[in-house]
Amino acid sequence: MKRFLLLFPLLLVFAGYALMPRQINAETSKKSKSPTFSASRPKNKLSVQASFANLSKVKSISYELTYGSAKGPQGAGGTIKVGPTNKTLSRKILLGTCSGKVCTYHKDVKNIKLSVAFKLKSGGVVSYERTIK
Repeated sequence: MKRFLLLFPLLLVFAGYALMPRQINAETSKKSKSPTFSASRPKNKLSVQASFANLSKVKSISYELTYGSAKGPQGAGGTIKVGPTNKTLSRKILLGTCSGKVCTYHKDVKNIKLSVAFKLKSGGVVSYERTIK
């Protein structure tokens, strides 16, 4: 009986703690949006327009466009630094080559794929690959 009397106050303290309401940290409970991208070809089919969104936690974007043409496999790529105020960005990627002000467009373009890697400020990477029609 003495043990019970000694342990009873301790039991009340733990029970009271377990029943106390807790505040959830709103910062950690919010789901942040992952970076995304979309891509399309304009009516003239000479380029691919890539748009990037939800960039608040993104440090940089690396992209690689690959496709087949009448002259064989082709590709283009690059890296975009994301500024602190950029929420969205877009790039026009030419399906051809340019030298100075003269551009030559590839013919019979097919099997277009765009791979994108968002390098996050936290050090992580979010990657996507899409086929573009």
